[in-house]
Amino acid sequence: MGKGGAAIVAKSAPAVERSSLAATIPEPCKEITKRSLRECIPPHLFKRSYAKSFGHLAFDLVQVYALWLVTLELLQLLPAACAPAVWLSYW
Repeated sequence: MGKGGAAIVAKSAPAVERSSLAATIPEPCKEITKRSLRECIPPHLFKRSYAKSFGHLAFDLVQVYALWLVTLELLQLLPAACAPAVWLSYW
């Protein structure tokens, strides 16, 4: 397949069905740019919400605290030799 190798090209390729994201990009698009991708995303997803952001932060912190409590309980139940594995699984 080096120099002089012939590539086999299908004469009539079957039509490829476009996914929903690909259908939002105009057909004569030769290259995908940041602008074309941004235009495909609905505008309501670019609106900032401090309440939603703090909600995600609170949920993450609750998960970390709960896992920390589980880790402390496991450290009391398991032998001391298992402590590195328990902390590793926590992280």
